[in-house]
Amino acid sequence: MEERVQRSIVDVIGATPMVELSRTFDPNGGRVLAKLEGFNPCGSKRDRVARQLLLDARREGILGPHQTVIGTGSEGAVLAMAMCCARMGHPFIAVLEGWEAECFGGSIQAFGGELVIVEGGASIDGEAVCAGDGATSAEVIECMQRERGAFHADPMESSANFRAHRLGTGQEILRQTRGEFYAFCSAVASGGTLGGCAAAFKEYRDDILCYAVGSKGPSPESSVGSESGATGAEGAAILAGEVPLIDPERIDGYIEVEEEEVDRELGALARREGILADRPSGIGLVAARRLLAGPCHGETVVVILSEGRSSARPCFSSGVDLGSSSIRRAG
Repeated sequence: MEERVQRSIVDVIGATPMVELSRTFDPNGGRVLAKLEGFNPCGSKRDRVARQLLLDARREGILGPHQTVIGTGSEGAVLAMAMCCARMGHPFIAVLEGWEAECFGGSIQAFGGELVIVEGGASIDGEAVCAGDGATSAEVIECMQRERGAFHADPMESSANFRAHRLGTGQEILRQTRGEFYAFCSAVASGGTLGGCAAAFKEYRDDILCYAVGSKGPSPESSVGSESGATGAEGAAILAGEVPLIDPERIDGYIEVEEEEVDRELGALARREGILADRPSGIGLVAARRLLAGPCHGETVVVILSEGRSSARPCFSSGVDLGSSSIRRAG
């Protein structure tokens, strides 16, 4: 991690540490090196994407000074965008469903952002948060773009997602390991982490193996674009080149894991290494164990711990002020 004083919180993003998971994995079978993305300011790898997206949009001339930014997506993605907008001088609007506003809307308000709640008929602590028939997220975004000239920052669809990891995460891993690792595996949501890192690694040394990972099971969240990673059918889609941010020529295989394995791996990580992590991180750890038991036995495998649950997240994760003028109700 950087030792010099940084100019702003945005400059702190990245340069996250790596550790060897020597108590979770038997060194006789190989090594697992973990990139700790929970050390980013808002606690996840999504900080990188938010910063890259805004910088790219400014560079391309599609985001002007002090222009309003609309944020959508997961908790980590929206919080990261709110943080970056606060420091970079862009008014911020988060378009959330009611339960999302209840969970982390207070943090958005703490960053100076506005909330637009789109879940028709939802309530928080008994109070209605939407009126009328309710507007969809797409309708709200279109309205904000028209009324406020707002820029919609969508990390799931943006090439900035890929670039953040190709130029940032991947290059950092190469420097920290001196390029001395055999394989890399990552759960897939948007594909930006795997696609960007695989591009960086294959450009450095073509024989570094890169694996996409997903989870089995009935969970509806287990799909590309979700927080849980790709399912088997979608794994085939990855290898067929149907995920825009992943070049299948850079992917050496797809691994599918069981949800029960993920639970065990995350538990072991916390008890033996003292590290708390999210489910996509656990999916990658299960895949690393599979690789060390098979084609990568005795080698070094790199994984991403994409979100650290023990990291210093904003302390306003609940207690959203429903009477605040920073909340608009769609409908």
